[in-house]
Amino acid sequence: MEVMIPKKISNFLVYIAVLLIPFYFLRFDLRGIPTNPLEIAVGIAFIFTLITCLVQKKLKLGSIVLFFLLVIALLGAYLEGDRTAFGIFKGWFLVPFLLYFSVINNFEGKEIKKITGVLLASGTIVALWSILQKFGFVSLAFYQIGDPSFTQYLSQSRVFGPFESPNYLAMFLAPVLFLGLIDYLESGWFKRIALTVTSLIFLLSLYLTDSRAGILALAAGCLTLFIGYLAQASRGFISKTLPALLFVLISVGMLFFVIPKINLDSGSNMVRKEIYSYSLEMVKANPFTGVGVANFYDQINILSQDNPNFRLYGLPYAIHPHNVFLAFWLNFGILGLLAFILVLGDFFINIFNTRSGGLKKYFIAAAMVAILVHGLFDTTYFKNDLSAIFWLILALAILIKKEQKIVSSS
Repeated sequence: MEVMIPKKISNFLVYIAVLLIPFYFLRFDLRGIPTNPLEIAVGIAFIFTLITCLVQKKLKLGSIVLFFLLVIALLGAYLEGDRTAFGIFKGWFLVPFLLYFSVINNFEGKEIKKITGVLLASGTIVALWSILQKFGFVSLAFYQIGDPSFTQYLSQSRVFGPFESPNYLAMFLAPVLFLGLIDYLESGWFKRIALTVTSLIFLLSLYLTDSRAGILALAAGCLTLFIGYLAQASRGFISKTLPALLFVLISVGMLFFVIPKINLDSGSNMVRKEIYSYSLEMVKANPFTGVGVANFYDQINILSQDNPNFRLYGLPYAIHPHNVFLAFWLNFGILGLLAFILVLGDFFINIFNTRSGGLKKYFIAAAMVAILVHGLFDTTYFKNDLSAIFWLILALAILIKKEQKIVSSS
């Protein structure tokens, strides 16, 4: 009984934290330290998780490669030595790790659907927010008022919900959708109907972002599910074919939506090309150390002094290199990029070397694939909600692996 009380409290706090992932914009100061409800919920959940671990005398730290990434991120913040750098480490590395720690120490593989169900509920709120925004029922959030970029997005009929841009909304929606559907094929007909309706809400919201990279990420995730379904299917022809065909149709449909919109000479693509060019210039100049944490904008501002057209149209959007791999390299040097790649390798090894989990592991893999595909065109990590989802996916892979051990021992 003594063990169950703190465990139930920490589980509940993890659910609250997961629910609050997209609402990090509700910022405030706590004794002079900037924070938000997500960080508070994660911090308290971590404390109760530690109490549970001490009482049970069981402590799981997860994969060792994650600590390599944490150490590199902390070192980068220390070398930069300013408040912004340490804030980045806290919000985008430490807090997500504490969430990861709380999940792997409080939950088993069979409880994955509880966590992802809460995340799906949170994502549905965001998706509905954006749809209502499209039709004028929801106005700008308090921190969006007065920023001309949001008015520009609305004039382009692109939704963004509570986030900073339509692309950020798309980065959030795709992985959350795959995680939220993790229990779809094992659910009863009523829950399947509910999940189908929820999926349509997500797809409509994603469509309204008009994010080409977001649609490509969704298609890549669907193809991952298709491959997983073919690998797992072992029953009759209909049960094998219909879900697999559904994944293919969604993927092809999304691609047909994207391909006509791909114009390599469009304004946004030209801006990205210039950002990539400046990013590679920074990499060549600083191949081992990068430019330092949170220094990308300052560096590109210096490099583009003789490019007035870019400074007018591109510089406002050049707050990051629009590629997650370049972002790790430039923020934390070659060791940061290596640490990120090792974490990804460890994740996919855990997922695909696991005999248990059935299709659940492919839904988790699809969420990560969506992040990485979108990450080729945007920075799909360096943001409170995106980093939290990334580490949550890593935690779910650990739970799948734990489930295999339980099955094997029984």
